[in-house]
Amino acid sequence: MVTYEGERNEAKQRHGYGVAHLPNGDIYRGFYREGKRHGRGHYRFKKNGSRYTGEWQDGKKHGRGVFVYPDGTKYEGYWEDDMRTGQGTYYFANGNKYVGEWHDDMRQGIGICFYPALNCKYVGEWENDRRHGKGALVHQDHRYEGQWKDDLPDGPGCYVFGDSLVQEGVYTVRQQPVDEDEPPRSTEDEEPPATLVPVWRADRVLAGDAAINRIQHSLLELGRVASHVSIGSAVLPPEKPPPPPPPPPAESPAEGGGDAPPEGGQVADGEGTAAGEEAAGATEGAEEGAEPDPEADQVGGDETELEAADGEPPQDLTMELRDGERDETGEEPETGEGEQETGDGDTEPGDGEQPE
Repeated sequence: MVTYEGERNEAKQRHGYGVAHLPNGDIYRGFYREGKRHGRGHYRFKKNGSRYTGEWQDGKKHGRGVFVYPDGTKYEGYWEDDMRTGQGTYYFANGNKYVGEWHDDMRQGIGICFYPALNCKYVGEWENDRRHGKGALVHQDHRYEGQWKDDLPDGPGCYVFGDSLVQEGVYTVRQQPVDEDEPPRSTEDEEPPATLVPVWRADRVLAGDAAINRIQHSLLELGRVASHVSIGSAVLPPEKPPPPPPPPPAESPAEGGGDAPPEGGQVADGEGTAAGEEAAGATEGAEEGAEPDPEADQVGGDETELEAADGEPPQDLTMELRDGERDETGEEPETGEGEQETGDGDTEPGDGEQPE
């Protein structure tokens, strides 16, 4: 049975501020409109401790809010119809962090993903929760820029070393050969998914003025992306603005000074969180085993040709970054136990939360 304490309208619907205790143990504290959660509110799931603090509309998460998942992962940003949509920041359990655009609970658009364990970050386009489109993988001493497809570099691109050396080339995605030592699979088993590996083929090296112009252009592009995804703090404003200060009393010859400034409204539920991290600029250097030796290939001209060669991609572009930021344990719990709303407005509508 739902217990509710709070304001109601003339139709006896929950309307205004109230606290509802659901049959499954979940608790909602916040504002209602005509029986539905609407405005600012805090919802806590008893089953696993997940909680959401933010804005609601017609019973759904809508607007700006913060959701903390059972494993400690956290999303702070914008919602639409109960799904992460708009600008937002996601903190993963493995330490990775994504700052950028979302659509229907997936990374979509332009965003930056930080990989602290590998000391690098991806800056660029996303589609269906994967790196897809134009993007750059930035390390402390070098970076790769080019086209991506389904989370892998695929197509033309270049490696940038320092401030005056660029190696151009093409990534081709190939299927990894099957291990002959692996025991045969049963004919009833499903076919294993193909393992795809990007293979780099170097075309030429740019040095001198040609490289400098190319690098300056790419730095401007990275800066544009970084400014596009930068968002402010996820701390929500108070539901109601503070009242205006009273007019100051007239001063007398014996008394001076004025009234203290009015106190600002405080954010309810203590759910304020830190702002998304500002994106850093690209840096310089060379990657071991994946690029030519700058001293060996640079001959002093503005542009030199490099013999094309196939080879394995740098390790940071394959297994260690593929899906490394995803965490399937941080699901929003289902809350199907919530009672459906009836005509008298005295029961809590089913929450309708869906797993991630």
